[in-house]
Amino acid sequence: MSSESMLLCEGYSDRSFLAGWLSHLGCSEARCDPWGKSVSGGHFGYLAPEGRFIRVVPAHGRDNLLSFLKTRLGRRST
Repeated sequence: MSSESMLLCEGYSDRSFLAGWLSHLGCSEARCDPWGKSVSGGHFGYLAPEGRFIRVVPAHGRDNLLSFLKTRLGRRST
C-alpha cells in the first residue's frame, strides 16, 4: 500500500521555500501521486531519493492551518 507525507505550509512563499529545500535534499518533482492522480491545485509533489512521495500543500494563511488539519484528519478516519 502506498502512502504520502504531507508538508503543510502557510502559503505560496513557504511552498516555494520548501520546494527549493526538497530539491536540495535530492528529491525530484512528481507530476502524479502514488495512485496515478495528477498533483494540482497549488500542490507540489516530490519523490524522495528512497522513493517516498511528499506533497507540499499551501493552507492559504496561518488562520486556515488548524481547520485544514481538522478536515484532513477527519478524512483519514472514514
